[in-house]
Amino acid sequence: GKHVSIQGLENLCSGAAEISGADIMNRCVIGPKVSIGKGTLVNTAALVHHEAQIGEFCEIAPRAVLLGKVSLGNQVMVGANATILPGIKVGDGAVIGAGAVVT
Repeated sequence: GKHVSIQGLENLCSGAAEISGADIMNRCVIGPKVSIGKGTLVNTAALVHHEAQIGEFCEIAPRAVLLGKVSLGNQVMVGANATILPGIKVGDGAVIGAGAVVT
């Protein structure tokens, strides 16, 4: 089920996504089988592709892209315009700089 604290405008959010207590801002795309933990912010125009797992209290900055099967721990910060390539696992507390490409 979905329990979204803030739901922005013009989002595309899969019915097969599990979102619990996250804030999803404007123009985001949340793919199927995505899991987003409580207290997480998915900021404007971020793309979270299929089967991504995002922990609790993360921040996904504007226009960040998380490709398929990406896994983020808790309290991870993903900078604006960063791209995380498919299947990458990011540990708790990591900070990914703006514009980074994580391989």
